[in-house]
Amino acid sequence: MSIFGKRIVTAMAMAAVLAVSALPITASAQVQERPPEIPEGELIKQPEIPGSWQGDGAQKPQGSDFTWVYDVTNIFDVPEGATVLHKKEQVKGPWKVFLVGEPSDYFCFYNTCNININDGVGDNVYLVADWYRQTLVNRQTGEATILDSSGLQSEVYDGTMTAGAIFAGDLDNNDVDRFMFASGDTIKDFLIVNMYQIGDRQYGLGVFSADNAKSLGNLYMTRQVATSVGTTATTTTETTATTSGSSDTGEGNKAISISFRDLNWFSGYWTYEDSYSSDSFYLEPINDHQVYAVIGDEAAATHYGIVLDVVSDPSRSTISLYYPDGNRFDSINGTNINGTDAITMSDYNGVLFRTDKSVRAQEYWDHINDLFKGANEWYD
Repeated sequence: MSIFGKRIVTAMAMAAVLAVSALPITASAQVQERPPEIPEGELIKQPEIPGSWQGDGAQKPQGSDFTWVYDVTNIFDVPEGATVLHKKEQVKGPWKVFLVGEPSDYFCFYNTCNININDGVGDNVYLVADWYRQTLVNRQTGEATILDSSGLQSEVYDGTMTAGAIFAGDLDNNDVDRFMFASGDTIKDFLIVNMYQIGDRQYGLGVFSADNAKSLGNLYMTRQVATSVGTTATTTTETTATTSGSSDTGEGNKAISISFRDLNWFSGYWTYEDSYSSDSFYLEPINDHQVYAVIGDEAAATHYGIVLDVVSDPSRSTISLYYPDGNRFDSINGTNINGTDAITMSDYNGVLFRTDKSVRAQEYWDHINDLFKGANEWYD
């Protein structure tokens, strides 16, 4: 019997009542991690950026857009070979934005959003922030809670662009009406101090603050743009970069792939088969905090389905699943093996690969759906 088969037998002795909880938002933080350096081939000075196409900045930001921020040691530094952006015509339009809060003893806080830089009269600009997600990470356990902010009203920040820097503030003096960062502080203003382009990607760095110039953390912006009129560069969902030096010899000179995977990446049908076992795992998100999970011992034709609580940590490409009583079900890590999406599970001695759901008849998936309609936990 496979490990999955043993788990199904064990699970048949358990009964659970679904309970969903969310962690409170109380503090702010940042995480120090180091991604690979920018490849030398990208450090090429580009011509003036055309204003006819403003890039992919209106797309929802993903973790893979911001692997570069962990290499930033000084937000005022301009990388060698980069083109400095100092005109409104070069920076106007939508951007993907990552806000990294200052750390507390216990928590790390992040926010992703889109900010549209709009041209005003003279030096004036105004920024429109469309909120996306906030993430709270427990520094002791590494577990993360993701909160959806996309339903909140956009916020407008009025300001100016002078000497290549943008300062924009919320004119509403009512603290209640401002956007509340995950730390519990409301954002009063943004100061973008450094904007530049490398290859076909633009970057912006700065800070954001509360009242009385209280620093809340750093701001990082990026978007992919056209390198010439009529040509648009394509975006990627994973970032692969190589450290300086040879890419195939010597420790520290290897090609490194870094990718960020959220809960939606883990959804789908995963399978593993060898001469001894045939296992499957199916995951379908219900919302940001719950999933349908089905584990199968295909050789024995037995399946176990359950609704689980989920905590996602895209920065580590992992999710943790919990029974309704709070006990851990499993932790899952997302990876890529020979070009194929794969997952490893802490309680499963093997690798499961992404498999097209069409390998099973639609009647099978209808049957799974009907079982979950009847109960939050079932055996088949």
